[in-house]
Amino acid sequence: MRRSYCLAALLLLAMLAAGCSAATPAPTPPSTPVATSTPRPTATATPVPTDTPTPSPLTPAAIFQQVSPSIAYVETEIGSGSGFLIEGGYLVTNAHVVEPFETVRVVFPDGAEFLDAPVANVDLLADLAIVGPLDTELPPLALKDREDLAVGSRVYLIGYPGEVDKFPQPTISGGIISRMREWTTAGISFFQTDASVAGGQSGGILASELGELIGISGQAFAGAKYALVASAKDIEPRVDALIRGEDIDGLGKRMTYDPTKANKHQLVVLEDDWTTDTFVMQEPLGTSITLDLDGEADFGFFVQDPAGFWVAFENNSYGNKEHAEFVTEVLGPHFITVYQNDKRNSVADLRSNVKLAPLRDPDDRLQPKLGEPTAGNIDYPGDSDVFRLYLHAGDRVNIHVESLIIDPMVMIDMVAIPNDDDDPMKDDDSGAGIFGRDAELTLEAPETGSYLLIVEATNHQTGGYVLTMANSQEGDPTPMAPAPTPTPIASSLGNMNLYTSHALPAFSFQ
Repeated sequence: MRRSYCLAALLLLAMLAAGCSAATPAPTPPSTPVATSTPRPTATATPVPTDTPTPSPLTPAAIFQQVSPSIAYVETEIGSGSGFLIEGGYLVTNAHVVEPFETVRVVFPDGAEFLDAPVANVDLLADLAIVGPLDTELPPLALKDREDLAVGSRVYLIGYPGEVDKFPQPTISGGIISRMREWTTAGISFFQTDASVAGGQSGGILASELGELIGISGQAFAGAKYALVASAKDIEPRVDALIRGEDIDGLGKRMTYDPTKANKHQLVVLEDDWTTDTFVMQEPLGTSITLDLDGEADFGFFVQDPAGFWVAFENNSYGNKEHAEFVTEVLGPHFITVYQNDKRNSVADLRSNVKLAPLRDPDDRLQPKLGEPTAGNIDYPGDSDVFRLYLHAGDRVNIHVESLIIDPMVMIDMVAIPNDDDDPMKDDDSGAGIFGRDAELTLEAPETGSYLLIVEATNHQTGGYVLTMANSQEGDPTPMAPAPTPTPIASSLGNMNLYTSHALPAFSFQ
């Protein structure tokens, strides 16, 4: 009975399974998509513009308090000036403040003193010098481009004008921007200001009403009662290059004393009466010096201290031996310049009780190219740079010399004319320029041949200049020409010529 029941159950399950597998499934109705709402962009509220508040001008007292701690007093054996501290412990000042010294004394308002601060690099065209680096925690100043300041804006000069104290404090004077001037040759803009300025301010700063360092002072025109201040925008790249050790002015290293070439006996070789040989000595204060010159021609020599003052002069017209004795009264390089009154190659011996080093002038006898500016430098007080030209008869060339530091003079001497340097063609300030002292003349060559172009400073200053020679154009100065070959002077001894030395003091004989 039990077995029959189980079979019946199994049969029923099999029938149910067969029925399920044979049935066709009912189709699933497609689902209806539900619409999705697209979000609408929400407008972003535009912020209401707010005016950036314009900084309020500072009082002169606040400006002075802000920047004066970083303005330094710079002193040498022959003068003083100012300087300002920048990043890296470097001090920026004018080249004419530190030249020709390799170290200077630096004093800050807090009394910090650096007795032998090294002159790291100089720009003899833009009148810039870098001193240091100095080990100081004083805050550096940043140069700021403010050439956008309007004429009439208040500005302040800060530095050490007319200083005599050993540990001085800086001064401040106020004025306005009168105008902007451009020195296109060097790419430097200048603020012209009526702020009071005096000797010793060189290397100081020009500050805006916000206390920004916007320029470095260096050029004052006492008669006109205004100063020209180089813009920070234009000097900053030059300062950076100087710190990197670059030759930014293209004049190379101008060494005043090279101990490796110093000797108590030096040979002098002069080509003509425009050629000079210069030697440098560097001796302690109070040193007794003797100099003896023995040559085959009519030689002479003079000695100048670092400031350009003469300490000795010898020119014995009746012999070829010269002797001088003196004592050094100023510490620093002294320059011995040997010249001759003859127009021929001459040789002499120069002897001293101290070592003398030759100073070779890289500018002498260069040949400037037409239309290409040539950079030169008056290396020591009384230096004459002699360039050589070759011209054809009738050539007209315009010669222009400009400088930031020196007041240049240009002269022309024709080699083929025996004594046209009695009264050579020359010019001082005809070129005007940004500083009103450029030298310019137009030369019309009377003969084909060699000409000497001489550049000098009209004072004892040293520094760089730019010489440009171009074809004469309309508007240039009236062409000048050297005097023709002079007629010999008749005498009982035969025909004679007059010879005159260009060296100071003037000397001539027949």
